Amino acid sequence: MARRRQGRQDTGAVQLSLFGDEQAIQAGSQVRPPAPQASLRRANAWFAGRMASLDYSANTVESYTTAVELLARFLGDDVSLRQIRASHLRRYLQWLSERGRDTPVKTLALRVTGIRRFFELLQEEGVLPDNPAADLYAPGGEVPLPDVVTAEEQDRMRQVAWASHGRPDRPDSRPLLLLMLTLELGLRRGELEELSRGQVLTAEPVVAIRIHHRGRRHRYKNRTLPAPAGFREVYRAYLSQYPSGDERVFAASTRTLHRVLERLGREAHTGVLVTPNVMRWSCALRWYFELPADEVRQRLGLSPVGWEDALRVLEGLARRLDAG
Repeated sequence: MARRRQGRQDTGAVQLSLFGDEQAIQAGSQVRPPAPQASLRRANAWFAGRMASLDYSANTVESYTTAVELLARFLGDDVSLRQIRASHLRRYLQWLSERGRDTPVKTLALRVTGIRRFFELLQEEGVLPDNPAADLYAPGGEVPLPDVVTAEEQDRMRQVAWASHGRPDRPDSRPLLLLMLTLELGLRRGELEELSRGQVLTAEPVVAIRIHHRGRRHRYKNRTLPAPAGFREVYRAYLSQYPSGDERVFAASTRTLHRVLERLGREAHTGVLVTPNVMRWSCALRWYFELPADEVRQRLGLSPVGWEDALRVLEGLARRLDAG
């Protein structure tokens, strides 16, 4: 109990010795699933190794394992994996809310995401028959909602982009191509920046964008998106205007692409600074109103867990739209 009380001093940034001993670290690095009777700390060592094998970034591994370490401190060392129930996790979230009043909402939300991923992997590996974190949601209030552009602003942006594409003197198709890929297809910023010509399918009858990420953990991001009307013409015009030996579609710098979208937003008189993230969320919100939920998830390239988080954001955006 002394260890448990000591662990309740901080829910934010902590300096942690995440793994109890060298043997646990080795087990984690070898990605061996823990036994159901294992402690949280021993399972956390495996969790770190498993995430590394799935190509998670070092920052994500550190953040998620910190969340599990905090849970271990809260529950105590005598609680095994198979003993953990949803009621334990609800009490943990209540503790996070009370102790983390000065902790950023996003940090608390990240703690919850780490716990959910931890138990999701345990269930996938057959360590646990059920996932006690399946209905776990972030404490401490809602995550701030992202900016989006309204339907009217989207229409003005399309008008400005099409006008630039069809300009008799010095036409520029890049703003329209960026708009199609972000506002109409919802590509992530990284997907936009790394898009290669081989991913753009323009041969009849298929006109589509094929998104492919390496690694099993990215399997939900892989998808093929039907291109919007006029895409082939716009894409070919863009390639003729911006010839490059680079296999990437956009050989320009990331900042250049951002400036193009920002300028497009200014010329369309949007009320927010237009970025790839703003365009993706605007696209997602439009799909949210128009399409079945599972189709929206697949188009956005989200895992079931990621979709739960996105759905809460979309529901918040919809409420804000109704209230406004």
